[in-house]
Amino acid sequence: MKTLNGKAALRVAQEKLARQSKASGELYERSRQLMPGGVTSNIRYADPHPLYVRDARGARIWDVDGHQYVDCRLGFGPVILGHSPEAVTASVMRALMNGTVYALPHAGEAELAEKVIDSVPGAEMTTFCSSGSEATLHALRLARAYTGRKKIAKFEGGYHGVHDTVMMSVQYKPEQAGPVEAPIATVESPGIPEETVRNTMVLPFNHPAALDLIKAHAHELAAVIVEPVQGSAGSIPGTPEFLEALRAVTARHGVVLIFDEVITGFRVTLGGAQEHYGIRADLAAFGKILGGGFPFGAVAGSRDLMRLMSVPDAKKAGREPVAYGGTFNGNPTSVAAANATLDFLREHRDLYQTMNAQGDRIRREVPANAAASCKVTTARCARSRRRPDGPSTVGADRADNALGGGQPLQFRRRPAGDRTSAGRVPGLLRNRTERPRRLESRASYLSS
Repeated sequence: MKTLNGKAALRVAQEKLARQSKASGELYERSRQLMPGGVTSNIRYADPHPLYVRDARGARIWDVDGHQYVDCRLGFGPVILGHSPEAVTASVMRALMNGTVYALPHAGEAELAEKVIDSVPGAEMTTFCSSGSEATLHALRLARAYTGRKKIAKFEGGYHGVHDTVMMSVQYKPEQAGPVEAPIATVESPGIPEETVRNTMVLPFNHPAALDLIKAHAHELAAVIVEPVQGSAGSIPGTPEFLEALRAVTARHGVVLIFDEVITGFRVTLGGAQEHYGIRADLAAFGKILGGGFPFGAVAGSRDLMRLMSVPDAKKAGREPVAYGGTFNGNPTSVAAANATLDFLREHRDLYQTMNAQGDRIRREVPANAAASCKVTTARCARSRRRPDGPSTVGADRADNALGGGQPLQFRRRPAGDRTSAGRVPGLLRNRTERPRRLESRASYLSS
């Protein structure tokens, strides 16, 4: 077996990339004189330079040097049907012939709203925006307006977009993060005001201490926002017991529960995490897949909350509506893509079983093949954090870490009303260097 030093292997790979992608390198040199870092999103920066895409079709992309790749990222999730699927592109082309932005309502919005409400459990009303970040921002504003409280709570490792309120404790910073049972908010960017940090509480994910913190601060908490399956932290699913307990404690104390389903929505099942887990959030935020590859976001939830945005309802009640708007909200091009995508997914529900099986195969075979070909001695991942007792935490190798020793992530649909642990992944990490106390039983979890 060949033994590699991780840092040395990374350098070799970077040098090979530079040799093979000279056209990308030239474009990067041009771009970095014109745009900060040469890219339009920080995460797209890569050393020595990012790959510049020429075109994409199906599951493959081609860079400007003519190299072909299997695209395992699929635009970070939006193109669930692959690049330029016929059903979506045909719908978009028809829409383009009738105008791109109206700044007025159109029939496609109501058509899409009906499909979202029909697909997502607990969605009584919905409205649209242009990104997942916007969707979580509006959901949090709704929660504050509904409760009259200022503070919100998010989970360590959870990513909810780039607005100030939630740009905290996404990546684990051991020197700043505090104890596992009571994390300290760490900002992800300069420019976030201290008063914003004070109004955001950070909770430990999949940890019973989170429930105690919510109870202790319920009087000042407007909302708890959670990714049912944490994405940036390493594809870590919330356990059914934890999410059920989270639903129970927020409902008991009048705190709005927001599911950030920008990643899980229309992916783990058609009805997203709420269908999979059998848990109803008060509000849910969507993006990515719903837009079918076009800029899109949505907020959905209970009628009592959603109607706070309604101008006629506000006038009738003698109050101000919750501010909500955007030039491109519900634009006909993105709505056409979303309608076509949902139509396809609703008509081909067996796709979820196929996609999950393919994902399981990748998680199983890629680590096995890598382990068989070489042994990396250091630095498995540039973003990983080493636990004192061995495995990495946030940002680590997803197969042997977040998925509990390479076991497949089972997203099987759970029967209505079922609260068993079907699909639970054993050995989940808790994102931090300590393991939480184990619960005696589900009953003790829910009663806490």
